Amino acid sequence: MTTNHRRFFAAVAAGVADSALPGIALATTPRQAVVAAAWRGPNPGDPCFARALVADWETRNLDIRHAVPLPSRPHGLLPEADGGMLVVAARPGTWLIRCDAQGKVQQQVSLEESLARRFCGHAFVAANGEVLLTIETALLDRGNARRRLPFRPRRRADA
Repeated sequence: MTTNHRRFFAAVAAGVADSALPGIALATTPRQAVVAAAWRGPNPGDPCFARALVADWETRNLDIRHAVPLPSRPHGLLPEADGGMLVVAARPGTWLIRCDAQGKVQQQVSLEESLARRFCGHAFVAANGEVLLTIETALLDRGNARRRLPFRPRRRADA
């Protein structure tokens, strides 16, 4: 059986998915759930935001806990066990942002435009909770590209 990049990354995602689920489970109570979401306004020039939404199931109310302005369109939102979230730029992206539970930016990783690497919009935390995996594309000469799966220390994603 031939493994293409989509099957490979799906297998990697399945292997680390258990590490993402505790963050979601910790953010949920029987009455409320905290949900990470991102959107921009209806006009093409409107800014993009990542938001933490609090859903109260009993009152059927949805409140915005905080909104974090983003440099461009996001793709991946990864809730973290401490209530924060990791936001990854849409492909081909040059940034990754970590926010705390209050919506304050704790870290922003920016790939230099001169580098031949781009984020592909997804990140996963390994089962040990210490390693962040980001899916990236390494741009090669003549328009070719190669997928990469860098392993980074979770609290220092720029390393």
